[in-house]
Amino acid sequence: MHELPSSFNTDLLAKCNRGLADWIDFCDHWLNEGFGKRIEESSSSSFPHWYATNNYLLEVIFHRRMVTYPCRILIPSKADAFFIPYYGGLEALEYLYGEKKKHLRDTQGASLINWLKQNATEMWSRYNGADHFMVLGRTSWDFFRQNETSWGTKLLQQPELASVTALVLEKMPWKAAVQEAVPYPTSFHPPSHAALQEWMHKVRNINRTALFSFVGGPRPGKPGDIQMELIEQCNASARCTFTDCTGVSCGKNPQVVLSAFMDTDFCSQPRGDTRTRRSAFDS
Repeated sequence: MHELPSSFNTDLLAKCNRGLADWIDFCDHWLNEGFGKRIEESSSSSFPHWYATNNYLLEVIFHRRMVTYPCRILIPSKADAFFIPYYGGLEALEYLYGEKKKHLRDTQGASLINWLKQNATEMWSRYNGADHFMVLGRTSWDFFRQNETSWGTKLLQQPELASVTALVLEKMPWKAAVQEAVPYPTSFHPPSHAALQEWMHKVRNINRTALFSFVGGPRPGKPGDIQMELIEQCNASARCTFTDCTGVSCGKNPQVVLSAFMDTDFCSQPRGDTRTRRSAFDS
């Protein structure tokens, strides 16, 4: 694992309170090594090993575990692969949402490439980066900027990173050779196989009272949006449970989501902000 300067990773966490984007506060989410705040158990609700995990904190979660990874090699010349602990998804917030740096969005990654060339010259040049990989806590679409008016930066379009494998939340099918898709992080983090089996046994034996459920909110201004149709049909049925996330941040209150899913047989999962949705993995 390359020992990058903290400006490429952990320093970004210090900007969690609207420092990267003026409306985003994720300070609670990177607690507990990226898992977020632990959900407290109560007499009426028991969710052991569940956390309020943010769906975009994959970079932090992966990095913290790589630090203590038992197969990690400390001698670069003996390594088969190199991990680049760069929080590209968090840094992208400044380019995607921040007006101050928006004019620099096509240059994201330039400083990282310069550091690798200057400070890891031998390892970086060995296979032109083909034995390197990094984890990005956003979808590949956020790093492939198509034209001047489109969304995203050009991080994964930098020529020097063309051979580096990127683990992303969603990959572009035609970039399969250098991208691997990783599911959105859920809120469940069992510490052992036994804890996982215990939870699975509990879920399989739950008495579910509803046939369908939908957890989400309406999207005004989007004619024909399937979520609005789901809400209307769900509210019209005695066999469906609708959990409205409009007034409650479901991402910060996974208990609300869990309760709905555990009480239903079929969990409706339409396309979200991206082609998949974190809620699909929760269910």
